[in-house]
Formats: sequence, C-alpha cells, structure tokens
Amino acid sequence: MSGANIGELSGGLERAWYQMGGHGANRAWAAFRSLEMVPTELQPTMLRTLCERSELWDSSGRETPPPGVGFTDQEIEDDLAPKYGRVMDALLEASIAANPTEDDFYRMLWEHLHNPFFSDDRIQGFCLFWALVDLRIPYFRLEQGLRMGEEEYRNRHLRLYTSYAKTRFILRTPFEMATEQAALILDLIQDIEDRSDQVIVLADLIQLSFEMGQLAAEGAVA
Repeated sequence: MSGANIGELSGGLERAWYQMGGHGANRAWAAFRSLEMVPTELQPTMLRTLCERSELWDSSGRETPPPGVGFTDQEIEDDLAPKYGRVMDALLEASIAANPTEDDFYRMLWEHLHNPFFSDDRIQGFCLFWALVDLRIPYFRLEQGLRMGEEEYRNRHLRLYTSYAKTRFILRTPFEMATEQAALILDLIQDIEDRSDQVIVLADLIQLSFEMGQLAAEGAVA
C-alpha cells in the first residue's frame, strides 16, 4: 500500500480519535473500531501509529456514545479495571519483558486485544484505553545498558561524591523554570569526561528523583 494511503488511514484514525468526546476510553473504543476496518496486514502498523501519536492528537471531540453505552469512571473502577485491566497488565508485562522489536510488540499487542477473554469490541476498546494510559506506551526496544560490579560502583560513587551532592542540591532548589534546573544538571554531567562516571551521576539522579517522589507521595497521603 502506498504512503499516501497509509497517510489516509492515519488521518482517519486521528479523526475517529478526536471526534469522540467524554471519557478517554470512549476515544480508544472509537479508535479500535476504526482499526478493525483497516486492511488486516496494516492493523498492527496503524495500532503503532495510534500508540505513538495519540497523546499529540486533539481530544476535544463533542460526539458521545448513546446513554448507557459510553464509559464512566465508576464502571472502570468497579468493574472493568479489576476484571480486564489486570489481565491487560499481565499481557503487557510479558510482552515488554520479552524486549521484542517495535513491530513485533505491536503485532503482539494487537493479538492481545483479540484475546477471547475480551468478548466484544467495547471490552477491546477499554483494553486499548488501558494500554494507552500505561506509561510504557509508546513502546521502545531497549539495548543493554552499562553494567558494573558493586565494588566498582561504590568506588566511582565515592570519587564522584561532590558531583552527587551538587546534583542533589540542584534538585532540591526551586527554580522559576524547569529548563534552568535541567541546564545546570546537563552542564554538570557534560563536565565529567568519563562516560561511566557520567552514568554513575545519572544513576544517582534517577535514585534521588525516585526518593523525592516517594516523599512527596507520602506527604500527600499524610
């Protein structure tokens, strides 16, 4: 199929997405039904387009499903998420853990959406919505990152303590714009010549960000 026709299919998918209003699951359901009308061999490709682009698409549609047909937060929380969301989570987890290529992942995801347990296109639309709100969508195949032994990590961390401390200081300092904070951290990392040392500082940054997020969550609960 030509690139022009691919573009037309993508445009049709986007229109199905933005024309539907209400809950985000309604848009996913409309998109799923649009995907079902795509030529079979292109369905995983169009699913990939949806997963990679839908966050950028207009979602201010005014069309709504008939009363009693569209999705509600209460239905999702009380029924759909416990019954189908958990199954979809397990299927996504297994697929991502296999670290397939992007094309293979979306073929697998399309097959998952047609699991017989998901008995009709409304449930399948919900499962597509559940996948789309997963922060690991869109999917990317990852290469093996840097690995090192505990002793080497500890020795490098001790040597880089000043950089670690400065990173922590920058993270905990308020700025008017996030770009100011990001520029200072980027400058700090780029001043480190050894790539492995740069990775250590970034690893510390990730850990610090995680710990700060946990503290904020605990404070919100309290």
